[in-house]
Amino acid sequence: MMSQEPAPEAMMDAPAQPAVEQVDAAIKAAKQSSGRFPTRIGILLTEPLQEAKKEEIIQASWKRPWIHKADPDDGWCFVRYNDFGKRSGIGVPSDVSIGLYIRWKYAKYGVEVDLIMPEEISAERLAENDLNFFLIYDLLEAFHTDKTKGKKKYDALKNVLENCENIYPPMSYQKLINSKIKYYRWLKKENISICPTRTLTKRAFDKMGPRKAAESVLSIMRKEGWKKFCAKPVFGQESMDLKFFTPTSKKRFTTYLAKVMKKYPGVVFQKYLPGFGSTKKHPEVRMYHVGDDYKYSIVASEKFCHVPAEDGGKLKGMPMHELRQQAETIMKKLPVMEVQGKKLPRLLTRLDMGCYMDGKLQPFVNEIEFVPSLYIEEHPFKVDAMLGDQMVKITRTFLQGSNDMENFTDQQKL
Repeated sequence: MMSQEPAPEAMMDAPAQPAVEQVDAAIKAAKQSSGRFPTRIGILLTEPLQEAKKEEIIQASWKRPWIHKADPDDGWCFVRYNDFGKRSGIGVPSDVSIGLYIRWKYAKYGVEVDLIMPEEISAERLAENDLNFFLIYDLLEAFHTDKTKGKKKYDALKNVLENCENIYPPMSYQKLINSKIKYYRWLKKENISICPTRTLTKRAFDKMGPRKAAESVLSIMRKEGWKKFCAKPVFGQESMDLKFFTPTSKKRFTTYLAKVMKKYPGVVFQKYLPGFGSTKKHPEVRMYHVGDDYKYSIVASEKFCHVPAEDGGKLKGMPMHELRQQAETIMKKLPVMEVQGKKLPRLLTRLDMGCYMDGKLQPFVNEIEFVPSLYIEEHPFKVDAMLGDQMVKITRTFLQGSNDMENFTDQQKL
C-alpha cells in the first residue's frame, strides 16, 4: 500500500529552521544546565607585603593543594621564617589563596579568577568581570595604606567603586559597616545589645570646635557615671588612634579630638569594661559566618589566641550557646545583599561579641566586619576554601538565579 503524500497545508505548518539566535540560546542553555559556561570572578587584592608584615600568610603545604607548589617568584608569594630566623617554607596571603582555590576547583567548569592588585583597579578592569569581591582590600584598607598627599589613591578607588555596579558587597553595605557611627545607630534601632555608646560626627565637631565638643562629650560621660571610656575613630583599623580617657582629662581629650577629626569623619565613645578583650574572663569572641552559617570563633588578645572547646579548641568556659543565639538574631537582621536588583547570598560576616556587662552574662556586639582578619593559621578550618566555594555560589546565583555547582559530584575534594 502506497503511503500518501502530506497535504500542502500540512507541509506549510511544518516548523521552520531555528534562527541563529535560537541556536545560540539553546547552546548557552545547555552549557548552563551542565555548569560549563563562562564565569569571571574578580578579587581585589591587598598589597601582599602588607599581609606579610602582619604575618597574615598561609603556609603552602599538601593540606592545601591549590597553593602546595606556590612559586616564590610570584609577586604574591613570600618566604616564611620561624622565630629563630630560619626559613620555614613559602606562604601566600589569604585573599590570594582563595583565588587560587577557585581556579584549582572550578576552572574546568569555565570559572575564571581575575586577581587585581590595588594599582590595577580601574572601571574598565572591573567591568570585565561578572562580580568583583572584597576580601581584605576595601576602602578602609585603602584609606590606611594610602600614603599619598591628600589620599589621592583612596579618592580614586572611591570614585571607581561608587560608579561600579558589579562589586560585592554593594557600596550601600560597605558604607554602613565601614562607619562605626552608622552601624552602632543601626544596632540601636534594631534593639541589638551593644556596649553603652555615644558618637560624634566631624560635622558636629566642626560646628562646636574642639573645646566645646570635648566638654559636651565629657559632660555626658560624667552624667552617666562612666569612670573611664574608649574613643574609637570612624574608619579606625587595628586599634589605630584608639585611646582611653577619664571624664576629667579635658585637656588631653580636647587635644585628641582636634587631632583625630583632621583624619577621620567621626569618633565613637564607649564605656570602659575592665578586662574586655584582654582576659579569658572577659573575652571578645570573634564569630565567623560564611553565608548565613556559623563556622568558628577565635578568642584573641595580644598575649593569646584560642579556639573555644565547642569549636574543637582548648578554651573552655565560653558561653557559646548564648553567643550563638545572639549572633543568629543579628545575622537575620543584617541588610539584604543586593546587586543590580538581585538578592544574593552573604559571603563573610564576623561578629565581634562581648559576653559580660556589669558582671552579668549579657552578649553584646562590639564590631561587625565584612573583610576581617581570618586568623587562618590559628585554627584547623580551611576558611579560604569555604569562601572560595561561597564566592562561586554568589556569582552563579547573580548570573542565573541559582547555584548550579551544588549539582556536581566530580569536583576535587579536600
